[in-house]
Amino acid sequence: MSTDRGQIPWKALIEADVPTTHNADCKVCDPQPEPSPTGRIGLYEGAYHYHCGVYRPAFHCMMHSTTDPFCRVCAERIARDLRAHLH
Repeated sequence: MSTDRGQIPWKALIEADVPTTHNADCKVCDPQPEPSPTGRIGLYEGAYHYHCGVYRPAFHCMMHSTTDPFCRVCAERIARDLRAHLH
């Protein structure tokens, strides 16, 4: 996935300073704690079962860990998809 802001599907929700993480060891899940206040949308490395090179929009999200709630990006996408089926 590109880190170019213009190529990111959730670019409209990313804050100006783009919160992000980088996994130092691509053989394991990134053990670092959340680098910014909870809920900030950015580019957090580790998505689609990859430890590096693919990014998710939120550090904590049900799409990453089923013990977390859906992040704002996922919640908005789910709501948009459901609305399409109601009309």
